[in-house]
Amino acid sequence: MQKSNLCLSILLLAYICNQWSRYSIVYLGSVSTPDCGSDNQADACFFEEGKKEVPLCPSYECHSFIQECERCQACYKEHDAAHSNLQYGTCLTSAQYGVLNSFGYAITFSLCNLVAGRAADLYNRKLIVSVAAICWAVASFAQGLSHDFAQLLLVRMFMGAAQAFSTPASYSLIADLFAVERRASANGIFSLGVYVGGGLSSLSLILSKSLGWRETSFVIGTCSLLVGLLAAFTEEPRYKKVDADSQITSESEERLLSSANDEESYLATNAGGNELDTPEPVSTKKASLREAASLVFSDVCVSLIFVAAAIRFFGGFAIASFLPIFFKRQFPNDNSLYGTLNALVITFGGAISASLGGWLTDRYSKVYSERMKVWIPAAGFILGFAPFVVVLYSENFYIAILALFFEYIFAECWFGPVIALMQNRIPSEARGITIAVFLFIASMVGNISPLLIGHLDDGQTVSSVRSSLLYLVGFSYIGSSLVFLLAGGKI
Repeated sequence: MQKSNLCLSILLLAYICNQWSRYSIVYLGSVSTPDCGSDNQADACFFEEGKKEVPLCPSYECHSFIQECERCQACYKEHDAAHSNLQYGTCLTSAQYGVLNSFGYAITFSLCNLVAGRAADLYNRKLIVSVAAICWAVASFAQGLSHDFAQLLLVRMFMGAAQAFSTPASYSLIADLFAVERRASANGIFSLGVYVGGGLSSLSLILSKSLGWRETSFVIGTCSLLVGLLAAFTEEPRYKKVDADSQITSESEERLLSSANDEESYLATNAGGNELDTPEPVSTKKASLREAASLVFSDVCVSLIFVAAAIRFFGGFAIASFLPIFFKRQFPNDNSLYGTLNALVITFGGAISASLGGWLTDRYSKVYSERMKVWIPAAGFILGFAPFVVVLYSENFYIAILALFFEYIFAECWFGPVIALMQNRIPSEARGITIAVFLFIASMVGNISPLLIGHLDDGQTVSSVRSSLLYLVGFSYIGSSLVFLLAGGKI
């Protein structure tokens, strides 16, 4: 058990660095320069006819309202915006920024996920995580050396390819290291990486102001490199020799398999508190790609989970990519404070929600039904949308931050339970490809939202990004909750 927990801790550290490096670009490009605001036409530059944007780099040649435009550029140069803000430093438009936060990353991430899932079912998973972390560390260093959109696009594509290999291998390892009764909690702990990594990404905004966005990228790369080297020393049950005395009996194995696939047997097994706390035997069977695909898509519940998660990611990616931009425009004088408080909200709000969601579903799935693994997330999405509306329309910075905290408390409880449900329903020889398909579909659909907002955004006004976030996140939260309820009906 101690070795399992140690392995989980190392995988969590890798996931934290994964998310930190992935989303750092969001905050490195959201550093405000309040002394050079764009509240009126005199401070705005026109990149396209009828579209106003703040000047993104000194090399832009003013072609309309030349006097105002040049004055605006001089202000940003005076305050060294290119040193602290990635957007200014690499001359990005809002549309290009949206591409880097969406399909510029997602295409290679999603395609490589399918390869990564198959690799997780066949090869040494701890080495997969280790090599992946070292590769995305290289990408973080390259991000700090980039000077334009083309270079950043190549960096994001390489980072997406590297990070695709980490998650399927990690979840496959967790399923082999923890018993059925503890998987939702273990997955919930692992999913803390999203929130701690997201919190560190938010703190990158502060680091960028003090160190510069390039130096902050180097810090992220160094941390990722160290964790990648550490990951090589984690546990790999697939290649572990087990003594005969420590092997699980065939009777226990049957009970565990039954608990994963038959709800009535699951409840009977755990009646009276006689819970099994031993992981199921690690399967050495290797299914063909066709067999693995058949196992995944023949389960209607799992297929519905794919759809529901994709809709949920659609809203989540919109929030991750453009909520910092919203706060930058709505509260430009609170930029540094936002970086700190947002980091606390993401880290503690997300951690509480993820941990509580895993614990509640592990506890009540035994007492009531495996359907709790989708019912609790569905309820959380509905409850989380109301405080998100407050975030968008509050005129008070602190009320908006408080509402954001409650949005995280309610809406981030879902990942661990949903992953555990899929792990329980799919045999071990196809779990890697299951997670890969899950992430492929979710990522491809989810990354539509940053691209869409990037093209709809006028680059300047609060109302523009507010309306996009309201409608897209509303569709995401309500739509995903309905599909999760349908999935519950198939259990």
